[in-house]
Amino acid sequence: MALSNKLATIESIERDFEDRVHVAVTIDDDPGRDLGLERMPGHRFFFAPEEVEPLGKQDSVG
Repeated sequence: MALSNKLATIESIERDFEDRVHVAVTIDDDPGRDLGLERMPGHRFFFAPEEVEPLGKQDSVG
């Protein structure tokens, strides 16, 4: 729940040993985001594909 409604960037899509797919993201406003880009623990978050919502055109930032 803490990450609900946060903007994030998908950094990778990974498959585990049980053949499950996980989406790894970094949170856009995380001050330690650069650590997530370096794949350091605590700054990448993993979700099932159905837990991730893409931005629509009216939602896009920038």
